[in-house]
Amino acid sequence: MLLDRLGIGIDDVPDMDDKCSLLTLLAEVVGSPEGRRSLSYPYWELILELALGLVGDGALNDVWLDEIQSPERRTPRSTNYEVMQVMVSLEEAQEWDKLECWMGFVWYTLWCLKTDLIPEDVERVTLSLLRQRPGAAKKLERQLQRVTVDNTTQCLEHLQRVCEQAGLESASRQNAS
Repeated sequence: MLLDRLGIGIDDVPDMDDKCSLLTLLAEVVGSPEGRRSLSYPYWELILELALGLVGDGALNDVWLDEIQSPERRTPRSTNYEVMQVMVSLEEAQEWDKLECWMGFVWYTLWCLKTDLIPEDVERVTLSLLRQRPGAAKKLERQLQRVTVDNTTQCLEHLQRVCEQAGLESASRQNAS
C-alpha cells in the first residue's frame, strides 16, 4: 500500500488543516473492508494520534466533524454507521491491536463529543476488547485524560463502569487505593 511506503507519522503533519484532511482520508480508508484489512497498524495508531491532537487543539469538533458531516460528503448518521461497522468488523476479525486504536478513537472523538453513536454497542465492543486485552483499559483511560472537552469527566466515569463490568479496576481507582 502506498501509505506504508510513505511512512507518514504525526510529526510529518504539523498543520491543523492537513491533520484534518489526513484523518478524513484514513477514516475513509478504514470505512471499506479492503481498507481495514490492508491498512497497517502504524496508521491505526496515527488515526488515534491525529484525533487526540485535534481534540486537544479544539479543532476536531469545529473542523473535522464539520467536514465529514457536510452535505457533499456524508451525513452524521452514515458516519456513525461506518464507525460502528469498523468497530464490529474488527471485533469479528479479532484484530485486537487495530480495535484498541479504533476504540480509543471512538471513545474520545465521537462518543465523548456526543455524536449519535449507540452507547450500548460501544460498551459491548469495549467489553469484548477488555476481555481480550485487559491492559487496554488503562491505555484508554490515560489517552482520554490527555484531552479536555466538556464531558470528559462523564466519559471517564462511563469508561470506569465498563471496566468494572469487565472485572477490571480502572487506573484512576488503582491510583486512589
